Amino acid sequence: MRSRTPSNTTAVLIALSALSTALCLAPDALAQSPTTFHGVGNVGIAYTDNMFGSPSNPPAGQPEPVAVWMLDLAPGIRMIHESPRALYTLTYTHPFTFYLGYPDSTQQSDTAIFTSIFRLTPVDELTLGFAAFRSDTRVAALRTPPTQAGGTPQATGQNLMLQANLTQGYTHEYTRQWRMTQHSDLGTVIPLRVPTPQTYRYMATLGGGPVYTMDRDSIGLDGEATYFYTTEVDEGGVYEPSSAQVVVGGTLRWIHDLSNTWSTELSGGLAGAFRTDPLRGGVWGPIGLGAIRYANEGNEASLSVSRTLGPNLVTANTVMADHVRLEAGLPISREYSLLFRAGAGYSHSRAIVVENAGFLATLPFATPESTENARLITTFNTFGADASVGWYPQDFLYFDLRYQFTKQVGVENQIAPAATFHRNLVMLNAGIMWPARDVAPVPARQPGRTDNADRDARLPGATEPGGRGRPAQNN
Repeated sequence: MRSRTPSNTTAVLIALSALSTALCLAPDALAQSPTTFHGVGNVGIAYTDNMFGSPSNPPAGQPEPVAVWMLDLAPGIRMIHESPRALYTLTYTHPFTFYLGYPDSTQQSDTAIFTSIFRLTPVDELTLGFAAFRSDTRVAALRTPPTQAGGTPQATGQNLMLQANLTQGYTHEYTRQWRMTQHSDLGTVIPLRVPTPQTYRYMATLGGGPVYTMDRDSIGLDGEATYFYTTEVDEGGVYEPSSAQVVVGGTLRWIHDLSNTWSTELSGGLAGAFRTDPLRGGVWGPIGLGAIRYANEGNEASLSVSRTLGPNLVTANTVMADHVRLEAGLPISREYSLLFRAGAGYSHSRAIVVENAGFLATLPFATPESTENARLITTFNTFGADASVGWYPQDFLYFDLRYQFTKQVGVENQIAPAATFHRNLVMLNAGIMWPARDVAPVPARQPGRTDNADRDARLPGATEPGGRGRPAQNN
């Protein structure tokens, strides 16, 4: 399957032209406006010992892992708006990945990310986000931030895919104790150029529930429903029927602040997956999470263990997965803006096809057998570790040195065995945003503390009395 793309030279000139246009804007004039435009760019050189995610011990006739040096160039432009009631950023980059020694394998990608938070009233808060990526699976590891690397399913081979995701969250404070939360999510994965035909995947999620806060504790009830649809494939000798499922779940969540620096979170409940073509059956299983977190003046650490049951856009299946994740970050030198980050994760995932009704009770990190209720398609174990050391001054270039290890092990003798492979990646990266502007990052999740001490004080409404904007308690 072929796709028309501009020449490398033309695309580079277009991207650099957009970057130079932003850089020509006067920094002093930008600083006076709530809305500013910035040129952004990254240059990195990396080495990997497995460019395609090939099997570690391939059978006869299959390619061996390919080691390669890569040069990554990602020019782009960013818009930032900050006011007392709103903060949003929009970033577009057009990365180029050059595989040294493989001139015909140069990859071009597109990345667009929008994040926003709006303080509608003193008791109402809205967050909106959008992310779209057009990239090859070979360079996916380069775009994965350290806080997400490890413990997630890995795509292998050479596949050009378009991934898009739209998120929304809303919180209303009834009193200082009671609030209501609501969230939604729309996602899709569309294959653009793949060696074998693949399905289009679509997903829509809606959820929410009440939260009650008292001193150092908060208790919340959350319900969620997801619709997952994959299209029919009938091409090139490959046939897969379309599939539609609904996954519903509910959890009870308890957060306890042990001190001004330590907090814990426990949640548990049930989730069920139903076929909707037509509606029938339903496989139910337990889900939950346990976590402990530490945060103190830039030093952060967390350990979490969780079970999830839901659709996965990468594998195009309903997946029951057990995860364990450890993350840490600490400033090496505040004076010189040196920061260390590290993370490691492990997942035991089982892709299933819902057949009839039943209860899927499986011990943590164990593999269930196929039953008349759920047919086991594949099982895979994924381990990942990521560490980086970076220099991040607020008004100049930043540099970071990063190492990433990924290992995925698929279980043989199953309907669709997952690939077994490992990959090492080392990358030295330099980046810039000019003119520089320091803004608070939009939170990607609900606060992990009852007192909201892990919420950036620079966010809109942070100094207002009551609700989400209240400062940390001093008890």
